[in-house]
Amino acid sequence: MHEALQGGGLRTMVHVSTNGTVFVNAARVPRWRRRPGTSAVERSVTLIEMSEGELGGLRAVASVEAAWLDPSGAVVERSVLYTTPVGAAASAPTAEKNDCQAASPV
Repeated sequence: MHEALQGGGLRTMVHVSTNGTVFVNAARVPRWRRRPGTSAVERSVTLIEMSEGELGGLRAVASVEAAWLDPSGAVVERSVLYTTPVGAAASAPTAEKNDCQAASPV
C-alpha cells in the first residue's frame, strides 16, 4: 500500500483497538528501491519487537518500525511507527516519520 493517499494524508499503518490489540498493516509500496548511484537493491520490511508480559505472561508489541535493508540485510533507514510506553498497556501509537493515528481501522 502506498503511504501517501490519493486524497491526501498518509495511510494508517498501525491501529490500537480499545482492548489494546495492536493491528499492523505491513504492506508497503514500493517494496524495493535502487540505492542512488549503484545497482544495489534495498528492500522494505516491517520490524515488530515483542516484549514479555509481567512474570513471563502474555507477550506484547513493544515497537513497530518501517525499515529499508541493504543487500547484506543491514538497516539503512528506519522510521518508528509505534511504541508502547514502558510499564503501560498498549496505547495510541506514536509517530516519527509517518502520521500514524488510531482514528480508523487498518
